[in-house]
Amino acid sequence: MGRLVVSAGIANLGDNIGPGGGGNFMNTYTFSNDVFWSRGAHSLKFGTLINRIRFRGNEAGNILGTYTFADLPRMLLGEANLFDVQNPGPELRVAYALSSFGFYLQDDWRVAPTFTLNLGLRYEFINTPEETTGNGGGVRDLIRDSEPTLGPDLFENPSLRNFGPRVSFAWDVLGNATTSLRGGFGLLYDVANFSRAPLSLYSEFPQFGGESSVLDNITFPRTAFTPGERSNISVFDYYLQQPHMLHYSLTAERQLPGSMAVTVSYAGSRGINLMKNREGNPTVPIQVNGQDFYPVGAPRMNAHYGAMEFKTAGSDSWYNSLQLSLQKRLSRGLQFQSSYTWSRILDTTQGQDGGESGGTRIVGLDPHHPSYDKGPADFNVPHSWTFNTLYQLPSLGIGGVGGALINGWRVGSILSVHSGTPFSVSLSGNRSRSLVESGRTPDRADLVTGRKPEDIILGGPNRYFDPLAFSIQPVGYLGTSSRNMLQGPRTVNWDFSLTKEIPFPLLGEGGRWEFRAEVFNLLNHTNFFIPVGVGRSGARVFTADERRPSLLAVTNPTLLPTAGEITRTVTDSRQIQFALKLIF
Repeated sequence: MGRLVVSAGIANLGDNIGPGGGGNFMNTYTFSNDVFWSRGAHSLKFGTLINRIRFRGNEAGNILGTYTFADLPRMLLGEANLFDVQNPGPELRVAYALSSFGFYLQDDWRVAPTFTLNLGLRYEFINTPEETTGNGGGVRDLIRDSEPTLGPDLFENPSLRNFGPRVSFAWDVLGNATTSLRGGFGLLYDVANFSRAPLSLYSEFPQFGGESSVLDNITFPRTAFTPGERSNISVFDYYLQQPHMLHYSLTAERQLPGSMAVTVSYAGSRGINLMKNREGNPTVPIQVNGQDFYPVGAPRMNAHYGAMEFKTAGSDSWYNSLQLSLQKRLSRGLQFQSSYTWSRILDTTQGQDGGESGGTRIVGLDPHHPSYDKGPADFNVPHSWTFNTLYQLPSLGIGGVGGALINGWRVGSILSVHSGTPFSVSLSGNRSRSLVESGRTPDRADLVTGRKPEDIILGGPNRYFDPLAFSIQPVGYLGTSSRNMLQGPRTVNWDFSLTKEIPFPLLGEGGRWEFRAEVFNLLNHTNFFIPVGVGRSGARVFTADERRPSLLAVTNPTLLPTAGEITRTVTDSRQIQFALKLIF
């Protein structure tokens, strides 16, 4: 006998994603339909997910200009080191429309009483995103084009061959449901998660005039501005590659006495062609003693433009983890779970917008050599342990009013310990003259010979790391310290709860009062953020910016007083709350 089940759904989702409630908006219509069919040893599932996506933007852009200062003292003196402003051009207005289509087929095949094989295939693609207001276009040849190519297509469609196989298995090793082995592999595609990218850069599209930057002789406030000959522009990669990820895992689980189970897992992934933001028109270095050197006035690859914010799918990631778990199911009033993960994730920078970054900007410092920016991802947390428990206090067998007050108490607790996220150590500005992002991205400092990350961390918020482990590199060269080489402070948190249920028969058999007392951060432990903040001051060690000679500190380099300083926390202080709930 077979069994057939059909389910369907439709939804309309809208989201204003403009800064401060501005004019950037995305709307998604979603339709899904799934069919489940069981017959014999096979359980088939097949269905579809269709999304109709619209996103549009009509922000005013950077028409008033933006000043950038090296540090707080320079800001108080009105000494800006960079001025950006929108060039005159057509009205800033774009709107894109696209649809994504996903179809899947999966067979859960019970090969034997102790072995199940899961086989699946997913095909998902998008149609080519089109600009619908007549303002589409961009630079297609980053090196040779002097004018934007106008047209509705945002990029050439890379998704039409997105066949994603899935295979997994579950094996009852001993045949008595006490020991299991599970594993799986899947090829996953990211087909429509890029709407944030064009909406974060369209105001600098070349068809709108782009932006101009001033690096020298900046007055504050500036009352007049003449657009430069080489505009800074933003470009979405017309020849976009398809972001995808290989995911694989293997898990062993064993039942233990006392209603407990232990699980050991390996999980990993390999990300390919992930979305990233990089300098699309870098200056061209020369070779000096086998190293890249940026001379004064080094030309950009495309002489027709200045800096170029380039959204492309060109990043890689590597993730490996060992995961351990011990779980006790509820018995005799007690349940708990302890989970530990030891992991490492590396990438070559990734992300679509600056708000996604942690200790490092999402723009790599060396677009000529991506390996220079390979390092721990901003969200790399090597060690993570969490323990939670719930205990039902035993009843004392007392009835009446006394029993109502004494019986029915539960105690709960969650304890978590996590490694900190990583960060890079930088200078105050663009010492190398690479002019990535018009020089807005500071260079990383040189690492002093013989110093290693494990002996650089000092701990404490006043000077978390030793800034003397770093130095100012020679002018024209990139720093030797690696991206995200230092790990931030760990986070420790303990939450506690006490709950009590009191029957309330007047509201029926299930009527009851529930009292809850909760304490967050029970020990009032201070958990510090990484030493970055406004201007990333704590991660900057020296004032050195080749764009402004007055900011140089070469002969007598002066350590910044804020170097290594932590000014933020990641958790709140102790908080206590009480609640009373009536259930009927």
